[in-house]
Amino acid sequence: MTRQNMGIPGQTTAQIAARFTADVVSLKPRLALLEGGSAADIDGDLGSQSSWLANFKRMLDACQANSIKPVVLLILPALGATNSQSQKRDTWNMALRALASGYPGAVIVDATAYVGAFRPGGPPGNLWTVAQPYSAGDPWHFTPAGYQRIAQAIVDQYTEP
Repeated sequence: MTRQNMGIPGQTTAQIAARFTADVVSLKPRLALLEGGSAADIDGDLGSQSSWLANFKRMLDACQANSIKPVVLLILPALGATNSQSQKRDTWNMALRALASGYPGAVIVDATAYVGAFRPGGPPGNLWTVAQPYSAGDPWHFTPAGYQRIAQAIVDQYTEP
């Protein structure tokens, strides 16, 4: 299996959606991992939930039209997110889950339980922060072990047709 990482750190979902045809569809992949929304959309307050969902819809539509199986990674926890932003993340993730579930064959992956940890000050049971072994020490990035846990979530939740 070959993989191609077309991610560009710090891009909003609008930027990702704008280059999706050139950077993903034109490569004719069997599947595409769709991820976006943490620092650039929610934490940077650069967009609304409706515009964020519209960007995901654009990418999901392109996948469907080109027989690409979309694997949708829900927004991950972040050390740098405030409690308010983490609440917004939960709301946006519920909306993305609802959107993606309307696409036959789409796989929705939630890696929160794999890398998240309870944050005091949030509601009981929240996993809003990044567990210590998986935090790279800055507000947004993971250690190699953290990225391995996210990959494991994808493997565990991915289903072949």
